[in-house]
Amino acid sequence: MKEGLTQVLDKLGDVTILCADRKELTEHLKDRPDLVISASENRLDPESDNPEEWMTEFEEDKIVDYVKKGGSWLVWHSGLVSYQKLTTYIDMVGGSFDYHPEKPVSVNYKYIEESSLTDRKEEFSITDEHCFINYGKDVTVTMTSSSEYEESVAGWTVKYGEVCVYIPAHNKEGLMSRPVKTDLEAITKKMIQ
Repeated sequence: MKEGLTQVLDKLGDVTILCADRKELTEHLKDRPDLVISASENRLDPESDNPEEWMTEFEEDKIVDYVKKGGSWLVWHSGLVSYQKLTTYIDMVGGSFDYHPEKPVSVNYKYIEESSLTDRKEEFSITDEHCFINYGKDVTVTMTSSSEYEESVAGWTVKYGEVCVYIPAHNKEGLMSRPVKTDLEAITKKMIQ
């Protein structure tokens, strides 16, 4: 994920890239970054029977405050996973991860006509985890996904401040694909303007 994102952000010019440990995030929010990209699930040890979570109400409050005061928050793929107990955060980002089937499949991503997130409107397909998402009524859906497993929402914006959710992609092939890199470049540009 970091390699693909670094390639995207390098094209933006004078953007400082900080890859921070989740547990240190609230310290970095004090510096008021232009954009935070959350691409990590809440569980620190997902394979554990009793997984530890990094976000508590303390972090939740700091993140929501950062966004309310004009910060931009991009949730990418895994950034929706295991946050269900943090209702204020879920309200801020506009939804939560439900599940994905066990095996990756060909997933077709399609933009909603009214989407202003990217200038691209072509559909694209990648082999991916087909994520099924719960989303709220106050979101503007920007992308849908479909596969042999049915359809889901795959992207949206929220007027809670500057919040965007972008679901593609999980594996390296998808992360390094031209459509995903082009989308992330367009989205990050719009969010830091």
